[in-house]
Amino acid sequence: MYQLLCVILPWKDVLAISHPEDEMTRKRSAIIALGILGAISVIGIATVQRAQNDDNSERATPVKKGVMTERHREHSTLFSHRSTDSKSLTESEEPELRLTIGSEEGGFSFEDRQTLNDIVRERICESDAILVGKVTAKESQLTLGEDFIFTDYTIAVETLLKDDAGQSLRRANSIIVTRAGGKVALNGRTITVVDRNAGRLLIGGKYLMFLKRIPKTGAYTTLPGSSSISDSDGQLTKLTDQRRGEFSSDVFASSVIDLIGFYKTAPCECKP
Repeated sequence: MYQLLCVILPWKDVLAISHPEDEMTRKRSAIIALGILGAISVIGIATVQRAQNDDNSERATPVKKGVMTERHREHSTLFSHRSTDSKSLTESEEPELRLTIGSEEGGFSFEDRQTLNDIVRERICESDAILVGKVTAKESQLTLGEDFIFTDYTIAVETLLKDDAGQSLRRANSIIVTRAGGKVALNGRTITVVDRNAGRLLIGGKYLMFLKRIPKTGAYTTLPGSSSISDSDGQLTKLTDQRRGEFSSDVFASSVIDLIGFYKTAPCECKP
């Protein structure tokens, strides 16, 4: 009889006849499941749109060909090894030029795995300074070879976790941090370079930064482990596609800050 019903009736009607008392429960479950899927879809779309809006709303820095400050000139040399494989970004006639460089997230061997404690101790050793700060301004610039873009960020110092022995930051209200990538406006054109190995920083964003001083300018570059800090729960998000030396997605700023406080006076055993 049941097999006959399967042939004659749709499967949902068969289920209703074979277990009529469960039909209402199934309907409720289906409605709840559809509601959850709908909510997930909305969140996913909102996340993508938010990322796109952030990228589109990034303000381009107006620049002039061959014109830069001494600080920019010095910082430009730090990125001479980076290139967009373009002879010159200024030669293109496209009104909006966007180039992406850097390796995708690669393989991960057992030897690459590090514990949270290992990463923190390594970064304390390598860093001239460690702090939590907020981005208040940015200024992008072409390199001297005009084949790459870098950005100088102004970082308001909120919490100093390790002071720079070479130039104390205890009384510093802000510092300059330079990173690869950026967006410039030149002669009515917009040129954007995205470096997957150095995600851009957002104005108003809060970051945990492991810093290396640039001797000639007193500004800093960032080391692996530097991460954005979520305003809602303090969760860290890495700024690169790389894995080595980066914190996993389930690590919170408070945990890392506690470890920095614990280990910063310990002897440095890693190579400088």
